[in-house]
Formats: sequence, C-alpha cells, structure tokens
Amino acid sequence: GLDLKPLAIEQRHAPTSRAYYKLSQVFDDYILQPDFFSFPTVGSAGLDLGSSPGGWTQVLHSKAKLSKVLSIDPGILAQRVDQLEGVTHCRHDFTSQPALEKLASFSPFSFVVCDASTNATEVFSMIISTFDKVHEKLRREEPGCVLLTCPSNVVITIKMPFKTKGSQTRILKRIRDQLPSTIASMMKWSTASVALYKIQHQMANSHNERTIIILFR
Repeated sequence: GLDLKPLAIEQRHAPTSRAYYKLSQVFDDYILQPDFFSFPTVGSAGLDLGSSPGGWTQVLHSKAKLSKVLSIDPGILAQRVDQLEGVTHCRHDFTSQPALEKLASFSPFSFVVCDASTNATEVFSMIISTFDKVHEKLRREEPGCVLLTCPSNVVITIKMPFKTKGSQTRILKRIRDQLPSTIASMMKWSTASVALYKIQHQMANSHNERTIIILFR
C-alpha cells in the first residue's frame, strides 16, 4: 500500500494561511540577515497579536526559534499551530484584561507581530494603548522592567481601504509622516536607543497592504 507518513509530516508543517508568507519573507530578507538583527535574549518571548488562524505564530515558532510564543486572538488557531511546543493561545481580544495579564506574564518580547484586520491608524493606537498599560503595570511591580528586549523587532501589516491609487498614496504619505513620532512613543518600552524602520510591499501582501518593519536596538 501507499506510505502516507511523509505527506502527514509535510501537512503538519505546511503554512496555515497566505499570511504566513508575509512574515516569512520579512525574516528571510531582513531579520535573519547578519547585519540586521542580533538574536534575542535567552528566555524572551514572541508575541502575535490578532493571530487567528496562526500563520504568523507559525513563523515565529519556526524561524525565531523562541522557547515561548504568545498568540492572542478570540478566534481559533489551526490545530497544527495550537499544538506547537511553546505556543500559548489566549482566546481574547488583545486589548482585554485577560490579554493584559498574559502580556505581563510573558514579557519581555523579542518579536511583536500583528497582521490583524484593522486599519493602519487603529492598529497602532490599539497596540500603543495596550502596551502602555502593560508597561505601567510592570514598572509598578518592578521599576526598570522592560516590555521589549534590546534588540527587538516589531512587524505590523497596515491595511488601507482600496479605492483609488491616489487615495492609497495619500494614506501612505500620512503613515510615513506619522510613523517617526509613533515609533518614538514606543521607545519607552525598551532600553533601545535607536529605532530603524522600513515600509515594504511584500510579495504576499494584497494591493491595499504594506508591511512595517521596526528594529529597536
């Protein structure tokens, strides 16, 4: 008879969604390049916000080689992602109190990624508001405590309403104008003194998506 074991193993490791390829390309083209990133402190975690069905959690697990990945989304993860060693799924909105508790207990993070279906302005606002609350909680409990390691990476997909090419150009200009001050407000979560960033259209991005890659070091 046919031996189906190799197929079963291949399916177990197969990307769970198209989104997988967006973050995988970021790792291959930037994060894993020796001049871009020094690998994280032992014991640090990865964080995937708005993670269902788990494509980006899969990438963090396979490419970042972290011992723990916190995956936050009220939706379900694909079974093969949920069962990965070191992955913890918090089935709540990442702005909720249960998620805040998990964020505090898993920190510090070397990688924070988000491919949530939220527009660009909202996603940054939600992340900054949530992280500020967690950071304040950590600092109350242990002064000098950080939420992000140094170095650390933040990767966020920005999603724009696709109307006309002109409207997308205007949205991207606004994002580029606002991004330096937005990143500056994130610096307090880490001991990093430098932040580098890039806005990229990945091969797996749709026409109305761009990927923001931020390196704190």
